[in-house]
Amino acid sequence: MGSQDVASNIFGTAVGADYRVFPNTKIGFALAGGETSFALSGAFGSGRSDFFQGALYGKSYFGAGYVAGAVAGGTQWVKSDRTVVLGSAVDSLTASYTLPIAAGRLESGYRFGTGQYGLTPYGAAQAQTAFIPGYVETATSGTGATANVVASYDVPAVRSELGAWADTRLWTNSNILLRGRAAWVHEFIRDATVSAQFATLPGLSFALTGAQLPADAALLSGVVEIPITRSLTMSGKFDGEFGNGVAAWAGTGKIRWIW
Repeated sequence: MGSQDVASNIFGTAVGADYRVFPNTKIGFALAGGETSFALSGAFGSGRSDFFQGALYGKSYFGAGYVAGAVAGGTQWVKSDRTVVLGSAVDSLTASYTLPIAAGRLESGYRFGTGQYGLTPYGAAQAQTAFIPGYVETATSGTGATANVVASYDVPAVRSELGAWADTRLWTNSNILLRGRAAWVHEFIRDATVSAQFATLPGLSFALTGAQLPADAALLSGVVEIPITRSLTMSGKFDGEFGNGVAAWAGTGKIRWIW
C-alpha cells in the first residue's frame, strides 16, 4: 500500500474593504473566487473545482504589539476523474459533489526596531474543516465494476505558526517597503484516511489512505509594497512552504486604494 505524488494548482481573485472603527483598530471583509486543479502521478486521477469564499477579519494595535483574527467560510464545486486498468478492462470514472469549508485564524505579534528597520516575532493558530459529503462514482466508459461509494467525512486541519517578519525601507527616505518572513509550521492533524466501498459490492468497505502533510515545515515569504500615490499602493507577495516531501509555492498581487 502507498500513496501517489500529487500536484495541485489554484488561481483566483479577491476583493475586500476595511474600516478603521477606532484609531488603532480596523475591521473588514473579503470575497474571493477561483479555480483549483490537481493530478496524481501515473495518471491515477485528476480533478478540478470552482470555489467561492467570504471572510470577516479585524486587527488591533497595542503600541508596538497587535492582535489579528479572521473567520471564513466557502463552498467548492468539485469534479474528479480517475482511470482504472484491470488487465484488458479499463474503467473511466467520474464524481462530483459540493464541498463546504469553514476556517478561522488568530495571530499576535510585537514589533521591535526603529521606523526604518523592524523585526516582528509572531505566533498564529489556524483551524479549517472541509465537510465532504458522501458520493458515488459513475462510469463514463467501461463496466463501472471498480466504481467507489465514498462515505461522508470531515477533514479537519489545525496548524500553528511561530516565526518573525523583518521589514525595512528600500532607502532612508523611500516609501517602498520590503518585508520578509521565516516561520516554523506544525500540523496537528495529519490523518488522510477515507472509508469507501465498491458500488458493485455493497457492505464490503475498505480504507483509502492519501498523502499526508508533513508534521513540520518551513514557511518563507517575501513582500514588496510600492506607493503610487497617497491613496494607491501596489504590492506583490511570494510564499513558499517546504517540508518532508512537500513544496508549495504561491504568489499574490494586490492593489489597495484608501479613501
